[in-house]
Amino acid sequence: MTEKIQLTNGEAMDIYECIMAMKTAKDKDGKPLIKVSNRLSYAIMRNRKRLEPIYEPLAEYRNLPERYKDYDAERIVLVKKHAVKDEKDRPVINDNDKYDIADNTAFQHELDELKEKYKDAFDELEKNQAEFKEIRKQPCDEYEPLLIDYKDLPEDTFLAFDDIYLITKNAPKE
Repeated sequence: MTEKIQLTNGEAMDIYECIMAMKTAKDKDGKPLIKVSNRLSYAIMRNRKRLEPIYEPLAEYRNLPERYKDYDAERIVLVKKHAVKDEKDRPVINDNDKYDIADNTAFQHELDELKEKYKDAFDELEKNQAEFKEIRKQPCDEYEPLLIDYKDLPEDTFLAFDDIYLITKNAPKE
């Protein structure tokens, strides 16, 4: 049995996201980036399950308010309206996967009007972000990690030091 550790909500979220990244990381060919032994796979799965009840309610703060989504949809229409067009009158996407704006002054004027129309959405988003920042600092329920011994990691596994620390015991110090 491992001992419980006290984390902040933010630390618990970061660990959960790290575990999910370890679980889902794939190379360009779709093969797992991290070679996973049975013990490591089990530790990842168990720690994910133990952190999920902490993570899920907090992740809701990352959802954009509906009114802000409405703003963003209108903003995209506005961007496409003012974008440089090709010979078939379609907006041109540049090398940075963005639209070049034909008349930036007219676009900026309409965007400012749109922002004013959706001022309440920006206020709500700012309030949510401030609440989320404070909630991340608060302590969460104690977390009892399932650790595997460092020597049980496959030798050819590449993990960042912080990733190893999160799931192993007896890991070498940096």
